[in-house]
Amino acid sequence: MTATEQSGYAYFAGAIVPFSEAKISIATHAFNYGTACFEGIRAYWNAEQEELFVLKLREHYERLHRSAHILKMSPPLSVDEMVDVTVELLKANAFRTDVYIRPILYKADPLISVKLSGIRDDFCVFCVPLGDYFDTEKGLHMGVSPWRRVDDNAIPARAKINGSYINAALASDDARAAGFDEAIMLTPEGHVAEGSSANLFLVRGGRLITSGVRQHPRRDHARHGAGAGPRTRLCNGDPTDRPHRAVRGGGDVPVRHRRADRPGDEGGSPAGGERAAGSHDAGAAGAVLR
Repeated sequence: MTATEQSGYAYFAGAIVPFSEAKISIATHAFNYGTACFEGIRAYWNAEQEELFVLKLREHYERLHRSAHILKMSPPLSVDEMVDVTVELLKANAFRTDVYIRPILYKADPLISVKLSGIRDDFCVFCVPLGDYFDTEKGLHMGVSPWRRVDDNAIPARAKINGSYINAALASDDARAAGFDEAIMLTPEGHVAEGSSANLFLVRGGRLITSGVRQHPRRDHARHGAGAGPRTRLCNGDPTDRPHRAVRGGGDVPVRHRRADRPGDEGGSPAGGERAAGSHDAGAAGAVLR
């Protein structure tokens, strides 16, 4: 279902309202300049228990507040208040299926001016039914994108900034046009950063390998995925992070955070100009939505 087909409720301008009433002016600063930050949160319907389980709701909103700080925003709601609003919104919509939740903090004034300070901030949330983002029954056919991940000193990749996602959209479209399912994006230096909209995990020699974003978020130009941490801890056997769905196996897979020049590379830089070339077939790899 697309957002335009949604007939339930949204949180907008400080209240839960019919989805059709949640509208902004075409002069809104965020609409004109991309001055907003957001989260993508998943909730999973458990038919046996007849309950909807949200994945790391508080952690997502903590990250949203960190993104807001980078954009010089003053969120109108606290983390706890955002959590409460989202729970009430899910109850109002009465979903009985898997759901995607999209909260947005945005510069709300109708203003033509390239700046961040002195502009009113507002918060909204909408939800849509959504199943698996990828076909989880098979591996993903991935290619290295000629579009590089935007430098952290240009647009901080640590924040989920709306305007910066044109970088991901260019890479994603290019990958699909070339016959791939998803793009692998490199840093400006040619190291693996992440997918166009997902953190990457590789399994090699019984080890789970992911980027060094936790140790070097600025250097690796990748977002700190709110869902990546729980998956890492699951592989390390932390029972406190087991999701509501059954997990088969796992619990004893060592995780290594490191830089890589290409997917699966365990050594130094690849030979020749391969690192800076266009789309390359990277075979199947794991992707975890941020």
